Amino acid sequence: MAKEIDVNKMRQARAQKKKNKKFTVLIAGICILVFFLAAAFAAPLTYDKIYKNVSVAGIKTGGMTYDEALSALTEKFGEFVPQIKLSALDTTTNLDFNIICEYNLEETAKNAFNYGKGNIFTKFFFYYFGKADLPLVISANTEALTNELINFQNSLPNGFVDTSYKIEDDALIVTAGKSGNALDIEAISKEIIKAVEKGTDVSIDAKTTIKNYEGVDVDKLYEQVYCEPQDAYLDEESSKIIPHKVGYSFDKEKAKTILANASNGEEYKIQLSLTYPEVTEDTLTGEMFGDTLASYSTKYNPGEVNRTHNMYLASSKVNGTVINPGEVFSYNGVVGERTVAKGYRNAKVFENGQVVDGLAGGICQVSTTIYNAALYANLEIVERKNHSFPVSYAPMGQDATVAMGSIDFRFRNNTKYPIKVVSSVSGGICTVTILGTDKDHYKVEIQNSITATRPRPVEYENDPTLEKGVEKVKQSGSDGYTISSRRIVSKNGEIVKNEAIHSSYYIPLKKIILRNEEEDAPAEEPQTPEGEAPPAEGEAPGEAVEPTEPVTNPDTPAVTEPVQPSDIPNEPNTTPSAPIPGITPEADPNTGV
Repeated sequence: MAKEIDVNKMRQARAQKKKNKKFTVLIAGICILVFFLAAAFAAPLTYDKIYKNVSVAGIKTGGMTYDEALSALTEKFGEFVPQIKLSALDTTTNLDFNIICEYNLEETAKNAFNYGKGNIFTKFFFYYFGKADLPLVISANTEALTNELINFQNSLPNGFVDTSYKIEDDALIVTAGKSGNALDIEAISKEIIKAVEKGTDVSIDAKTTIKNYEGVDVDKLYEQVYCEPQDAYLDEESSKIIPHKVGYSFDKEKAKTILANASNGEEYKIQLSLTYPEVTEDTLTGEMFGDTLASYSTKYNPGEVNRTHNMYLASSKVNGTVINPGEVFSYNGVVGERTVAKGYRNAKVFENGQVVDGLAGGICQVSTTIYNAALYANLEIVERKNHSFPVSYAPMGQDATVAMGSIDFRFRNNTKYPIKVVSSVSGGICTVTILGTDKDHYKVEIQNSITATRPRPVEYENDPTLEKGVEKVKQSGSDGYTISSRRIVSKNGEIVKNEAIHSSYYIPLKKIILRNEEEDAPAEEPQTPEGEAPPAEGEAPGEAVEPTEPVTNPDTPAVTEPVQPSDIPNEPNTTPSAPIPGITPEADPNTGV
């Protein structure tokens, strides 16, 4: 009996074990399924490329990054200009793609990258199952396309012509239309755009229908012509003045009488009523830029042709720049890169303590002149650095160097009104004038103080062509200085602001002296030609004269800029030119300034 009980227990234990095993397997299966489902859903969530079955205008972009897709699209369509051929009634024309459309490849690549990337479910579906050939994104000028189609329609044999008009002075010239063969312009426009989106040439054989001319719809004509006057204004985004518009109107009842039986291309004249705006482009320009906030000039040597050329290029970029209240002027941002492709040339620059040729030499004189004009206009200086060495065209402490990608000169328009920078390079004078609205009539004074001086080092170089004992100055160099600058602003004789604007640190520029350092050769008996006396002992054929060293004026305004191999004084050993207040050079015929 005891054995039977043990057998039953064993059977029950085995059954429970099997049940437990099945449960374990079930749980493991569920866990594996959940893992794989989680992995399947996680893949689309972390995928940072275009889904594999997505293409654009036949180009397979699946698996590409945004940049790779944009590169592929640019290679295929960057210079592609589809031919758009349109025919009707044995008449054919080719529409100019560049007038009516433009590809937007950046937006196209973005669409491909974002395709199917909505919520988690759409991402899952399009990652594994989605497939699409997306169109190219185009910017269509529908008005230009419509005008092109209307012109083609008018050129057809017995083509339908609708009413047209033009404004001449104070008259509306209306040209009546005529019945004839007409195109379905709206349908053709859609067909052209759809074909262009595929990145292919377009050839359309359009059908025509006879359309009857129903005369001039005066009410519709009035809606097209009528407009309220619009004042000129400054567009803050583009910093350009938007011209004013004259308001137009006419007597509809009189026009209906005149145009009652208009047809067959005849012209009719309707008297217009003109309403002028209160603010025209000229008055706005005068109001906004009627006052000279400050003007500053620096001298340059026009004989330095390449340097002058570089200055002119930079100045022409700056000239006319409008800066709205609160906006920041960036010299690098306005002038742009200084490269050979942009027209810049080699000119004298500082490099490794010497004067050498470097690309775009001279452009820092323009930035320096702007800087001084901004100082005296009491504008906020945002960024400015001095050259490593004093320059000849501005007082110490009043230069502003620039280097694309690393050093910029920037100032903010801290006035309540727009300002304009007018820049010119002509006749040996670089002038920058800042125009705006002067309500405060501030007087600005710049004071510079030398707080430290560092003597220039002297370096000797061997020149075997020189006589023994003769020295020649190759580079006079300059001492180093630390300059502290302040701006003092007064109104009606009372000081309203006395601020430290910056300190300028100039390192010494070494003086280089040439001399013959070779060892003396064995003495030989001098050979004196017959009839000539030998030269007197110690006499040299000529005495080297050291050039004049730079002279600086610590009482004149100062700007700071680090050394860069793209700008240097006209002549390293000439006297720096002081500011020339009030000088307005003759207008340059190229800049108009």
